[in-house]
Formats: sequence, C-alpha cells, structure tokens
Amino acid sequence: GRLSSAACLHLVAARAHTAQDCLALAARQYVLAVQADVFCVEAIDALLTHRMLASEQQKLLLQELLNRVPQSDAWLACYYQCKLDQSFALELSEAVGAVGASGGTASVAVAKQPHPYAAHVHPSSTEGADPAFGGPTGSTSTPSAPLGRDGGQRPAQTWARKAAGGAGAAPAINTYGLEHNADVLSSIAESHYDAGDYAAAYSISARVLQADPYELACVPVHCCTLLQLRRKPELFALAHKLAEGYPQRAESWFAVGVYYQLIGEHENARRYFSKATTLQHHFVPAWIGFAHAFAAQDESDQAMVAYRTATRLFAGCPLPWLGIGVEYLRTNHHALAEQYIRQAHALAPEHPLVLHELGVVHFYKGEYEEACRAFAAVAHEPGTKAPPAAAEAREPSLCNLGHSYRKLGRYADAVRCYEGALAVSPHSPATYAALGFASQLMGDLHSAIVHYHQALALRPDDTFTAEMLSRALEEALDSDPIELTAVGGGSAGGAAAGPSSGGRGTGHSAGRATRAAAGSLSRAPRTRAAVTDDVDELPDMEVTAM
Repeated sequence: GRLSSAACLHLVAARAHTAQDCLALAARQYVLAVQADVFCVEAIDALLTHRMLASEQQKLLLQELLNRVPQSDAWLACYYQCKLDQSFALELSEAVGAVGASGGTASVAVAKQPHPYAAHVHPSSTEGADPAFGGPTGSTSTPSAPLGRDGGQRPAQTWARKAAGGAGAAPAINTYGLEHNADVLSSIAESHYDAGDYAAAYSISARVLQADPYELACVPVHCCTLLQLRRKPELFALAHKLAEGYPQRAESWFAVGVYYQLIGEHENARRYFSKATTLQHHFVPAWIGFAHAFAAQDESDQAMVAYRTATRLFAGCPLPWLGIGVEYLRTNHHALAEQYIRQAHALAPEHPLVLHELGVVHFYKGEYEEACRAFAAVAHEPGTKAPPAAAEAREPSLCNLGHSYRKLGRYADAVRCYEGALAVSPHSPATYAALGFASQLMGDLHSAIVHYHQALALRPDDTFTAEMLSRALEEALDSDPIELTAVGGGSAGGAAAGPSSGGRGTGHSAGRATRAAAGSLSRAPRTRAAVTDDVDELPDMEVTAM
C-alpha cells in the first residue's frame, strides 16, 4: 500500500521546486512521480491544483496513465479521467444526478459548455520530446516497461480507456463507488462551472459541502457558483463560517473576497484576495480574483500586473492570458490583445471564454467568417442540437454571432440569432435594437419599427435606436403610408422620440454599419469591451457582450 521509492523522491523534489517557485521543474518532477508509480495521486492533485499543465499536456498524461493502470484497479482509471478530462466529468453527471435524486438531492442536468477562477507556457510546449509529458504530441509510442505497484512489468492496457470512458462513463462511477467521492464531485462541479452551467455546478458542490461543510477543496468552485447565481445570504454565511473556523486557510479569505466582489465593494475584495495569496502563495482562485477586482474598477495597469503574476505562477491556466487580452481589447490595443488571447487559445483550444474572445479579435480585424466560427462554437445557434443548460452564459456569443452574420449580409441568420438571444435575455434593449436594424436591412420596415420601439421602451436615451427609428418611419411612410397607419399610434411618438434624420439617405444598404459587440470574461464582475465600426456618420449602437 506504499508508494515506490522513486515516486516518493520525485514527489519531494517537486515540492522543493514549488517552494522555490521553480514551477517548470516542479511540474516535471510531479509527472515523473506519477509515471514512477501510477498510484501517486498526490502528484496529479498538485499538477491540477497549481494549474501546471496545459490542456494538451493533460491529455497526453491521461493517455499514458490509462495505459499504466492495472486491470484490478480500474477505479483509478475512472478517477484520473474524471480529473483530467472535462468531457468525461460532464458525462459522469448522469450518474451523479441519479444518485442525488434517489438520495433526495436535485438531479444534475448534463451540459457541455467556465471555473472563472481557474493557468505561461509557450504554444509549442506540448510538442517537445520531453518524456515527462509522454513524448511529442500525437506520438503513439508507449513508454517502455511501465512498472506496477508490484514491481512487475505491464504492457499498455487499452481496457482502461474502455472501462473509464465512452458510453460506460455513467455506470463506471457507481461501479467503483466514486459517486460520493468529494474529489470526483468537485471535479464534476468545476467542469460544469467551466461550461457555464452554474446551477448544476452549485447543485453538486452544495452536495459535497452538505456532507462535509469543511471540504475546503470544494469551497472555491462553490463560492464562484454563489457569485454567479448572486446568492448573497448563502455566500455571506459560508464566508463567515470559514473565516471563523479556519482563519489560517486561504480558502476562508477567498470566500470573504468573493462576497465583497458580489456586493460591489471591490477595494475590500482586493484586500481579502491579497490576504488569501499571502497565506497560500500558489492559490490560483485568489490571484485571478485579485486581478478581476482591479479590472472591475477599470484599473487596467494594476489588473495586468496581477494577471502577469498569475501567468508566471500557473503555467497551464489560460485565464490570466485571457484577462490581459481583454484589458488590451478594452483599451483598443488590438494587436497586443490578439497576441495574448491566442496564447490563451494555445493553452485551452476548447475553452468557451477563450473562443468567445478570439471571435471578438476576428471581428475587430474584419474577419467575419472566422468570427462566426468562433462564436458558433460557443453559442450553439438556434435550431441546432445544443446543451439544455448554460443558456445565459452563451447569450453574449449568440448575440455577437448575429452581428457577424449581419456584417456578412446574412440577415436572416442574424435575425435568428438575435431572436435566440432574446429568448434567453428578453429585456436587452441592445438586442432589440440589433434585431430592428437587421430587419430594416432586410427591408422588413414594420418589424424594424416594432423592435426599435421595444428597445426605446427599455432604454429611452439610445440615440442610435432613435435615429434608426426615425429613418425606418420615413421609409415606411414613403413606401406604404396606409400600412404604416395600421401599425398603431406609436409611430408619432416614435418619431418624436428620436432626432430627425436631417434629410440624409436611409440606412437600407448592406454596408450600413453599427457598433457591434465584443466581450469580456463572463465571470462576474468584469468590464465590457466594445467593437466600434461607425460608417455614414451614424450614431453608435452598443450591444453588451459577456
């Protein structure tokens, strides 16, 4: 039942490197430790806790571990895949939900869609020949003579992948008795949070803390879900209990900082996030939260200093790079923003936040086809087979997808996206204005007038909407005055609501441009970045993004 001597030596060396902030060396030693003994779970936990591996490196390591796990310990393959493979963790939600329902806890819906507080490696770091990370990317070679706990040699085991993945994922967790394991449930909760399914993440993390109120490993994701769901009393009670019971733990003061972030007291939030990083220097959530608190008050310089510190400390986490990119987007330094966002994309190619911001970069550059692909990967257009949950998290991407379609002249697709966004967020004046503008470009003036009125009812001081309403009314009056009268008495009031068009040409061509949306991290609280594209001296239309 003990680890091999080699694994213990690598583990001690890794902890020594971590204490000296030699994190690249520490990551290598942790990987060597788990390669020396596949049962060295402490090494995997450290790699994930400190966000030392990029997404591609995790996949390579998982592939190697699945080949090393003995058939008699198939539960370990399930455990590793749950920790290292987000899609597998989401599949396990079916089993977790079934168990929860039978035990009186609400079942969890499956959704494949971010931990807002989740890690400086170069994009090519996963392509080297370092054997500690399983060889070059795409290599199919198997490490020679892997040793089991009994010291005997074992060939590669493809059964482990079958036992832990695929259609058998849901029953596997019940078969091995992992449905109540706090580490497994915390990983599933984080996967749901990273997917934007905050309700499911809250349901699972609440189960963990209900069974053990002081399971500190689950505290960060639970606090983040409470932040996103805006559950102030519950977050206050949790933070108070933790600060009182564990004043020397970083998780306690992180919870306090999240509470102050939720109520908008960002200066106090920074104070407690800073205290958490003092107690535990390599605590990822506190560093990201510290940077977000600066960004929430438009203090870009201090925010980027904190983000850069996080890129140095947490080599595998894309969020600090993404945060820097968003700050550069907000200050209109588009070239620098693209550089940092692409670095984040190299670390996590499938991360929804990264894809959204990459779409914003393409939109800024006028690359609307690429922007459509990036936004569509997150938004799941109406009419397509999309996850049932996380609709609010993907609404900004859906709206931005509509802007990209409009720039391409695909007005019907744009209208469909705007309508899908309104189904999720029905009180967005910017989306109503965008829908009206797309309808006007299609020649559907009466629908455009209705949507402009809806936008002005929600935001009466919107100069763009008032201007376009004026133009739409003039066009409709010139083209069909009888039908305009049938629309309703709102036409006169609508004309009075906006400034006169001054006799300028009507905005009926595909080249008519507006202000389209960019986005910021969909993790509260974050600032908004906007993409401007003003043509023909039209007022700006501002559409809020993530």
